[in-house]
Order: sequence, then structure tokens, then C-alpha cells
Amino acid sequence: MIEPPEIAYIAESLPRRRDREYPRRRAITRVIIHHSAAPARIGAARIAAYHVRHGWPGIGYHFVITADGTIQQPQPLYLATWHTAGYNRASLGICLLGNFMRRLPPTEQLGAAAHLCAWLMEAHDLPASAIVGHRDLNRTACPGRTWQRWGLHRRIVQYAA
Repeated sequence: MIEPPEIAYIAESLPRRRDREYPRRRAITRVIIHHSAAPARIGAARIAAYHVRHGWPGIGYHFVITADGTIQQPQPLYLATWHTAGYNRASLGICLLGNFMRRLPPTEQLGAAAHLCAWLMEAHDLPASAIVGHRDLNRTACPGRTWQRWGLHRRIVQYAA
């Protein structure tokens, strides 16, 4: 059994629209990985403010992972947030803070992502193939051009062993 990672629930502290809500999510079939495509110092509060300014009910991710490996949960898992067009109703979105077009995420951040993904896979009975990058589903560079070199699936397997 995989121990749950330490997760800071931050939903109450983030900007959100009071006049809009995300719909409820169906059963989870995928976990979709994103990058913020911004400097890692730009955190969940600024991303949430950006999303709200653009008409979203709140931040579009279920989890945010900082460069030092801190896992934050800005949305409850039962909501179908807007993170991957066409796949939101049956997926969870994880955003790693930083821009990974040219460089890999820090080791601590990748380790936290692997732990979170392994735990979510076990909790929701998902195969490893359910962990995908945003670019695997939509026409985008997200989670960065380095995505194939992250070794995330290899790291996830280490947690499951």
C-alpha cells in the first residue's frame, strides 16, 4: 500500500468566482500532467487569479507541485476543473510550477509528482498508462518539450514496488 503524500489543501486561500462553479467530475480515468510555463516562483495564487480573470470559476488544476516538491491541492477532487479540453470530466490535473520547454523539473519536484501519481493510481485503480502529459491529448507543448525525458513513469514504478 502506498502511503499518501503530504498535501497542503489551499482551496480556501485562492481567488475564485462566486458566480460560477465547475461541474462535478465523473470517475477518474486519467491523471494529466501540466507545467505552468512560467517561472517556478509564480505560484498557485497567481495562476488562480489569472484563471479567474479569464472567466474560469477558479484555478484549473487539482494539484500544484512547487519546485521544492511541496504538493498543494487547490481544488477538491470531485470537481471537473478546466485543464485539458475534452478530458476534464474524467481526469485530474496536476501542474508542476516552472517552464520545462528546455530543462527538466528539479529532482524534488519529479519525486513528489511520482509519489502523488503512484498514490492516485492505487487509490483510483488506474494503470500506468493513465498518467499522461497534456500534449499527449491536445495540440500543445505542455508539459514542455522535455516531457519525454522526465522519467516519471519509471519513478512511479519505484513507489509501487
